[in-house]
Formats: sequence, structure tokens, C-alpha cells
Amino acid sequence: MKKTIIAIVTSILILLIFIGGTYAATVSGTKVQKTISTSALNVNLHIEGDDKLQASDDNSLVANETVKQKVYAMNTGNKDIYLRIRVNKAWYLENKRISEKNEQNIDSDMINLNYVNDQDWIVKDNGDEDILLYYKKILKAGDNTSSFMDSFTVLGVRDENTNQYAQLDARITYDADAIQTTVANQAMLAEWGVNVTLDEKGNITGIENQK
Repeated sequence: MKKTIIAIVTSILILLIFIGGTYAATVSGTKVQKTISTSALNVNLHIEGDDKLQASDDNSLVANETVKQKVYAMNTGNKDIYLRIRVNKAWYLENKRISEKNEQNIDSDMINLNYVNDQDWIVKDNGDEDILLYYKKILKAGDNTSSFMDSFTVLGVRDENTNQYAQLDARITYDADAIQTTVANQAMLAEWGVNVTLDEKGNITGIENQK
């Protein structure tokens, strides 16, 4: 019997946050700019919120200010799917990705996402730049997921190294991909490199990386 494994690479949403000024004081200039790129496939990413940014004349924020922002996905196709979102957090200087400045570490954890709806999502966050989120339920055609975050904070914890982040760009990229429910276990192992446990309704109850 021939098995069909289908992976659908989908939407990419990028947040670009400019960090200006210095941090000797508690006030910084933080500018947020969003770019949404959607492929002609079957999942769209959506973002809601940014009220504080929209109310600002220059999209500026104060350091340690939390911005309400919800991110969720919609299945725009006609097939039921399993969904994964990869979140990447990184710092850039003059469009070059950096992890060190003036011999001080630049930490992606200084870009903090505030997760919600853990009953719907499995979050694999090991403190790396990449975070993987798996939607536990089968996402039916035409349906939305719940949001996996409700806000973000940049430079929420200030210390003696915080000044190193002045003039850097904080970039958050959300990249969604999906797999059809046909032979889902084999497909997720082949495409995502994970072994999953499913209940009788097809919900994901456990995920382990392939050994």
C-alpha cells in the first residue's frame, strides 16, 4: 500500500523591533514594524493587538513595557491538518544577526513571548532561539486555532549588560507549517522528526524528538 506524506509550508510573519537610545535610565525607544508574508497554500497566520503601538506617533515603547499581541492560525484549505509553528527570536545589528556585542553576550531570551492557552498548545522551548509550538487538536478546514500568545516584552529584565542592546533590532519570526491527517504519525516523524502520541479523537497528547 502506497502511503502519502504531505507537508504544507505556509505563512511567515515577522516582527521587527528597533531598540534605540541607552538603558542607563528606564526609558528606551522601541519601534515595532510588522511584515506578513503568506504563501498561496492552506494556512494563514493572523495577528491582533498592538494597541499601544498604534496609539503612538512613532511606534515607540518604553523598556519593559508589555504589548498585547495575539497570534493564531487559520486553515484556509479544504483538508483537516495538524499544525506546527516555529518561532525564532534573534538580535540584529545593521541587518546582521549577532550573539555578541562589545564582548558581551546578546541573549534572545531578552525577547520574551507570553504564552497562553496551554490546553491547546504544546510548547517546546529549551531556551534556544527557535521555539516550536504544536497545536494539539486537528485543525479542521475553515477553522482557527486559539492564540498561543497574548503579548510580548522586550528587555523586560535589565542588568549591567542591558546597554549592549541599544541600536539593535529584535526580530521575531513566526513560521507555520502543517501536515494532513492521513498517516499523521508517519508524516510527523518524516517531516518534523518527532514521535507523537494521539488519543482516540486524534488529539496530540505527547511529543518526543526522534532518537
